[in-house]
Amino acid sequence: MKFCAGALLLLLFLGGNFAYSSPYKLIPPKTGSIFMLEDRNIDLGPEAAYAKYIAGGFRAWKGHQYNAGFTRSVYWLLLDVPPNPDSLFFVLGDAHLNDVRFYELASGKPALKYQTGDHFKFKQRPVPCRLFVFPLISGSIPGIAPIRNSRYLIRIDKHNESLQMSTEILTRASFYAKQAKYNLINGILSGAVMVLLLFGLFLFITVKDRLYLYYILYVLLICLWIIADKGYGYQYLWPDTVYFASRSRPVFNCLMNFVLLHFMQAFIGQTKASKLFLPILVLKISFIFLALLFLVPVSPPGYANLTYPMLVLMLSLGLFTCIFIFASVIQKIKAGNKQAWFYLIAISPLVFFGLAELFIHAGSKEVSNSYLSAFGIQTGLILEAIILTFGLAQRFNSYRLEREALLQAINIKQQEITAGFIDTQEQERRKISDQLHDDVGSMLSIATWQISSVLTGEGYVKESAKEKLEEAEEVLKNVAQAIRTLGHTLSPWGIQKYGMNKVLTDLVYQINLSEKTALEYAIIGFESCGHYPIPFLNDIYRIIQELLTNIIKHACASNAYLEVVEHSDHVNIIVEDNGKGIEFPFSQTSSGIGLDSIRSKIAYFNGKMEIRRKSEHGTIVVIEIPFTTTSI
Repeated sequence: MKFCAGALLLLLFLGGNFAYSSPYKLIPPKTGSIFMLEDRNIDLGPEAAYAKYIAGGFRAWKGHQYNAGFTRSVYWLLLDVPPNPDSLFFVLGDAHLNDVRFYELASGKPALKYQTGDHFKFKQRPVPCRLFVFPLISGSIPGIAPIRNSRYLIRIDKHNESLQMSTEILTRASFYAKQAKYNLINGILSGAVMVLLLFGLFLFITVKDRLYLYYILYVLLICLWIIADKGYGYQYLWPDTVYFASRSRPVFNCLMNFVLLHFMQAFIGQTKASKLFLPILVLKISFIFLALLFLVPVSPPGYANLTYPMLVLMLSLGLFTCIFIFASVIQKIKAGNKQAWFYLIAISPLVFFGLAELFIHAGSKEVSNSYLSAFGIQTGLILEAIILTFGLAQRFNSYRLEREALLQAINIKQQEITAGFIDTQEQERRKISDQLHDDVGSMLSIATWQISSVLTGEGYVKESAKEKLEEAEEVLKNVAQAIRTLGHTLSPWGIQKYGMNKVLTDLVYQINLSEKTALEYAIIGFESCGHYPIPFLNDIYRIIQELLTNIIKHACASNAYLEVVEHSDHVNIIVEDNGKGIEFPFSQTSSGIGLDSIRSKIAYFNGKMEIRRKSEHGTIVVIEIPFTTTSI
C-alpha cells in the first residue's frame, strides 16, 4: 500500500512538471500577431468587428493567456498570420467555450468557415480535439515566394460564465505531439484515481463499512469532474448531448461537494450533537438543490442568462464548504480525534488549489498561471484522495486490530465462563459422589454386614429364608458396586488423593478383572499432578475411560492397548484394539456418551484426535492435548 501511494505521488509530481511546461506558451512573433476586442453590449457582427479593427479599435494581445473571470461580454480575436510553408493550427486553450465562430478574411470580408462550441454537437469541431483547434491557410505555395499574410476573425461567446483563454499557433506535428504528452499526463492522473477507486472498493467489500462506500462515490465524482473539466467527457462520453455539455461540470461539482461533506462527517465521526451538523446539513441540501437547478431543461440562450447567478452561488457554497470543513476538523482535533488529523492534512492541498481556482474564475491575475489553470484543482483532488487513502488504510488497520482484540477478549471471557462452569460442575459431581460413597455406600455396607451376620450366626434360620437373604446380600453387593462405579464416574476422587498414574492403573486392573478384554498398558509420567487443575485431569481420565468403555461394550475386542505419555508441553494418548472397528462416518452411540463427547472435550483444550482403521482388524485412536492456559 505504501509503495502504491508513493508511486502515485511520483507520477503526480512528474505529471505536474510536464504539465507546467506543456500548456499554452507565448506565440513567437514570426507566427503572427493577435488582437482582441471586448464586446460588452454583445451587438457586433463580423463586419462591424472587422471595421473596428481597421479603425484601430482592437488592442494587441499581450502574453499568452487572458483571464476575464466572470464576464458578461463577448470577445473578438483577429489573427494576422504570415505566410508559412507548413500546415498550421490555431488552438484556443479552453475546453469549454459556448459559441465559437471562425471567420476567414480572404477578400477583406469575413466569411464564416466554422461554428462550434459546447452549444453545438462535438462533430462540428473542425479538428476532433477536446480543445478548439482550427486549421489555418499557409498563405504560401512550396517553391514559390510568399503571397501575403492570412487574416482570421474569431468570435468567442461565454458570457455570464468564467472565461480563461489561451492561444497558440502550432504546426500539425507539434500540435499532435503536445496533445499526446498532455493526454499521457491526464491518463496517469486518471489512472491514479482509478487505483484509488479499486482500493476503496476492496476496503468496502472487506469491511462492509459505509464510510468506504462514501469514499468510492467521492473518488468516482472526482474522476467524472476531471473528465468533464478537461473536455474528455464531451469528446468521448456525451458528444451529441448539447444539453449536458455545459452542465456537466457544475453538476458534478455540486455532487462532489455534497459527498465530500458527507464523507467528512463519517470520517471524523461528526454526529448530530455537534453545533456544525445543522449548518453542514443545510449546505448539503443546497448543493443538491443547485445540482437539480443546473439540470433544468432550458435552451442554451436561456441557460446562459441563468448561469451567472448560479455559478456565483456555487462558488460561494464552495467557500462555505472550506470554512465548515476546517471548523469541523479543528473541533474534532481538540476532542482528541486522530482521524481528524488525517483529514486536515488531506484537505489542505484541496483547499489551497480550490481557493486558487476560485480566484482564477474570479479574474485574479496574480494566480493565473498555466499550471494552476490546467491542473490545479485536479492536483488538489488527487493529493487529497491519496492522503485519505492512507487514512482509510490506517482506519482499516485499527479496525482489524480492535476486532482481533475484541475477539481475543471474548475468547478469554468465554474460557473463563467455561472454566467456571466446569469447576462448578466438578464441585456438584464431587458432592454427589461423596454422598453416594459416604452416605448411601455406608448404609448399603451396613445392610450387607447385617445380612451376612445373620447368615453366619449360630441362630436357626429356615432354608427358604436363608436363600432369600443370600440373594438379598448379592443384590446389595451389586448395588454397592454400581454406586461406587457411578461415584467414580461422576468424580474420580482418587486422582486428587492418589494421583493420575495410580487411578489409571486401577482402571486397567478393573477392566482386566472382567476378563472380557485383555488390556495392556503403559503410563509414562503423571507421577506428580499437583500443578494440573483437577478438572483438567478429570477430563483426561474421562476421555480414556470412555474410549476403553467403547472397546469393551461395542468393539468386541479380545485384546487392547493403552498408552499415556506426559510430555513437557502436551500429553499423548494412544488406544488400540483388535475389535470390529468403528463404522465411518462416526456417530454417537445409543449406549454411551460417544465420540462427540470425546471430541468436544479435546476441542475445548485445543487438542487433536485422529482415528484410523487398522488394515487387519480393530482401530487406533491417537490424541494429543497441549498444556495451554486453558488446561493449566
